[in-house]
Amino acid sequence: MKIKGMKLAAGAVMAVFLLSSSADVFAANTYNINYAGGEILGSDNVQIRPELIESLVPLFNTDDVNISLSNSSKWQTGYLSSEGCHKFSYLKIDSNNTGNGVSATLSNDKYTIDVAFNGVELEGNTDDKGYTVGFVEKMGLVWGGYQVYSDAECTNKVDGVERALISEDVRIFVRMNIKLHKKGSSEIYKTNDMFFGITDIDAAQSYKILNSGNELTSGNMYAKSAEGLQKEGSSLKNRFVPSGNYIYSEFDDGKDFAMKGDNNVYVKLTSETQSDGLDIVFGFAEAAASGVEYYNKQYKVAYVSDDNGKITGIKKEDVLSGNNPTGSTQEPNEGYEFTHWTADVDVTLKDGKVIKAGEKITEAQIKQVVVTQDIEFKAYHSPELKPEEPAAPNTGASTEELNATQIVVSVLGIGLGALMIGLLPYLNRKKIGFNKRG
Repeated sequence: MKIKGMKLAAGAVMAVFLLSSSADVFAANTYNINYAGGEILGSDNVQIRPELIESLVPLFNTDDVNISLSNSSKWQTGYLSSEGCHKFSYLKIDSNNTGNGVSATLSNDKYTIDVAFNGVELEGNTDDKGYTVGFVEKMGLVWGGYQVYSDAECTNKVDGVERALISEDVRIFVRMNIKLHKKGSSEIYKTNDMFFGITDIDAAQSYKILNSGNELTSGNMYAKSAEGLQKEGSSLKNRFVPSGNYIYSEFDDGKDFAMKGDNNVYVKLTSETQSDGLDIVFGFAEAAASGVEYYNKQYKVAYVSDDNGKITGIKKEDVLSGNNPTGSTQEPNEGYEFTHWTADVDVTLKDGKVIKAGEKITEAQIKQVVVTQDIEFKAYHSPELKPEEPAAPNTGASTEELNATQIVVSVLGIGLGALMIGLLPYLNRKKIGFNKRG
């Protein structure tokens, strides 16, 4: 594989490498990856979706990867020569060592990846020689089959370690289980739109996914263009073997490769694969480096207003699948007031509640939406209601201000009326008594 300026995206983050024991490290190729046959990698077996590829965002920057190794004597340190001389932490794989129980951690500021190596196999004329698998400092790549040097100038070779060469007919197959986390969390980071990147396919490499239901097929492999999957004018091709569900890069004995710059395939991962860990085999028929790359689809979230207001905060943002919007703010026009937001599609909140398209949604709820598609949130405003003044009873009399004399007369009149009503019984009794005497 061509290492472009020593950058090969390893799009994930943390890697714990654990090589399980094998009864015979020189066993036959148990993964049935053969560098022969198959179909030319292209539009017949890969879905060409440039708009999808452009929406994918790498979750890991391989230029600044923190690598920490487990406390094991199996880890050795030397130097590797590839476009410069670089510090190299490696495992020497031979008849005495499969790297069982060894681990490493790769991380950046957002993500980590756990990678368990479930077996390193050597195939071919090894003659009890040792071959390397390991990491270059600050780079999130798995390097296989490189010669090791003891000095920082890469001039003194380390004895007992060989470079994997095509002419020697040696194959190295590294099986890994890979799990992605957000940094600081032990939970698997999962989304509906997680992709694994098989990138820079060339240099006699091979790739095979072993997860049941997530094998490499024409239904789950995507690329930006068919032309980009091959080296223009070369008779050597990148190929796909449907019967074995693997990709490989052709080569010849003169160490020529099917090399090209943008030959990348992106594989959509199922929820089960993300939970169980990606079970993948990297094959090396020549010294090369393969990236551990995760990508997540990104969606567009927009904020708009009706004609009676305006958006005062952000009007659009890109949100990774499975993440939440940051929300925005609005301001009503003069004479109007804000009433509510709506979404143009059904949305699901973090607690599982579903809010249908067009239903009212609060600003707080917008920030809890789990984004799985493009969304437009719209702010609505209504005419502002002014507080009503209490209405005066319609008595037919003037509502103008009464003067003090009128008020006094009215009070006296009410008092005299009450007094007369109170005296009526007495007046009646006196009248009856007068009649009796007559």
